[in-house]
Amino acid sequence: MSQDLTVISLPNGRIDQPQSFSLSNGNAAYFIAPSSERSKENLNQDSLLILDMREEGIVLCVADGLGGARGGDQASRIALESLQESVLSSAGKEPLRARIINGFESANQRILDLGIGAGSTLVVVEVGKESFRAYTVGDSEVLVMGQKGVVLFSSLPQSPVGYAVESGMIEPQAAIFHSDRHIVSSVLGSNEMHIHLHSEMPLKERDTVVLATDGVFDNVFREEVVESVRSGSLLTGLESLVSLTQKRMTAARNGKPSKPDDVAVIVFRRTP
Repeated sequence: MSQDLTVISLPNGRIDQPQSFSLSNGNAAYFIAPSSERSKENLNQDSLLILDMREEGIVLCVADGLGGARGGDQASRIALESLQESVLSSAGKEPLRARIINGFESANQRILDLGIGAGSTLVVVEVGKESFRAYTVGDSEVLVMGQKGVVLFSSLPQSPVGYAVESGMIEPQAAIFHSDRHIVSSVLGSNEMHIHLHSEMPLKERDTVVLATDGVFDNVFREEVVESVRSGSLLTGLESLVSLTQKRMTAARNGKPSKPDDVAVIVFRRTP
């Protein structure tokens, strides 16, 4: 592997504790694990990928295979394989944005070609030296915050509930309990797949980026996510977030969300 490339690839992964490491312009921590209710024979349907291409930037990705359809584990794995192939195969020949979009489109077609109704979400964050851009399909989410906890960016889940929150019909705190929260409007593996390409935005020193599947965002309120990871040790913050997520999944409490699910989460912070 080239010394100018770092790859962390965990398709359908399982690790016991969050891990952390340094990247070219920041630090990252990640965690991935199947639901405690999933049998050993059934693979985790979540996957994650981190690519550090030094001068070209960093690409962070999480994918969540649809649990209500066949082949969810295959779909999330294909999503990240396609993304990685597209980003790396034309490195230096095409702009990174074009290669990421091509990766989404390739993944969509490959999942469609399975012919079994499989689908997957996919969220990608492209991190430059002083900026970031998010790409989203489905209801996995991206959250970016400053050191003091100010939310700088929050992606919109491609779902009826997500759109209702955006329009003001549903309060964000109520959305996490909504009975239709599991319904997704756009996924890889669909002829109606739509990539939400967000604008490039500044990313300052000590700003923190969170990418996670709904295993996190269906169990933890956004302000709790922010408070867990906005400052201090990135690894300690992710450990706190994972602990809270798993506690919520295993023990329903009045007024708190609880939905057992697979989990994939990446946290990145720009360093001085």
